Amino acid sequence: MIKRGTRLRFPLWKRMYGEQAAEVTKRRRMAWVAAVRRRDITFDNISKSMRVCSLHFHSGEPSYEMLENQPDWKPSLLLGHDDVQMTAEARFQRSLKRKVVAEGLHAELTQEELDAEPPQVQPDDMDTEPPQELPQDLDAEQPVMTSAECEFCTSRQALIISLLEENRQLKEELEEYRMDESFLKGDDDKVKYYTGLPNFAMFQAMLLNILPYIHQGKRKLTAFQCVLLTLMRLRLDLPTQHLSHLFHVHRTTVSVAFQQTIEVLYARLSPIVHWPSRDSLMVSMPTSSLNPLEGMLLQLWLVLKFLLKKRLTIMQEPRLSLNTNTTTL
Repeated sequence: MIKRGTRLRFPLWKRMYGEQAAEVTKRRRMAWVAAVRRRDITFDNISKSMRVCSLHFHSGEPSYEMLENQPDWKPSLLLGHDDVQMTAEARFQRSLKRKVVAEGLHAELTQEELDAEPPQVQPDDMDTEPPQELPQDLDAEQPVMTSAECEFCTSRQALIISLLEENRQLKEELEEYRMDESFLKGDDDKVKYYTGLPNFAMFQAMLLNILPYIHQGKRKLTAFQCVLLTLMRLRLDLPTQHLSHLFHVHRTTVSVAFQQTIEVLYARLSPIVHWPSRDSLMVSMPTSSLNPLEGMLLQLWLVLKFLLKKRLTIMQEPRLSLNTNTTTL
């Protein structure tokens, strides 16, 4: 007999004692976790020091693990909430009584059949008495779930389904705001806008070329995010503060990631970059830039404009008179 107020361990999931024992012990462990209802206690995460007081059981101790209908199969008293239904102890006693009576009657009938002499079957009398029916109480156990319990389970099931659907939708919305592979995958227009590359396949090819040379360490940003961050800053000239908000990291983390990634990009990609020659640039330049005289006139006009603006600024500044202590305009 366990003393009242004793601290009891959570039941274990016994997977080494057969399939039936594994299922029953798993359901029991889940029932205990659901009855306690604490956020820090889950089926797979229960501290060894966590205990359940014996005051939460009708008899002061948990019942045998294979008796699921027993009231003390799980804690149900003084739990601080009403989500766990109170177990019906009278129902369990009636079920146990029916089982005992049925077993006793079966044993009594078997003993009488052994003691009695075999009956003489007459050819003329072929009628037989109908078999004696067992009392109504000895029939198979009726379903113990009431209509109220059934409605409660239906409403709870609908609530669980709606919560799962809401959780799925929130996860999808969260994925849209994460700056990871799913942010660019399948959208070439977005890839071209943020990185300047034509499509996502080109971005993946470049990433595979430089991925072994990007040092991860304990950095919060992945290699994909470091490359994306660097290309976004080069392409859109985004400030560090803005990038830190987009990637949910500190500005220092953004600066370090950009500096290290740009060095890797230069070391790995500069040999394959084709720099155009001077003749190629001259071919693509506007016609007005090809005339040397027009270029000299344009530069002279810019110099004169700068000098004139500077002269006007000097003339508008106040001057201090040499004869008096007053300011002369």
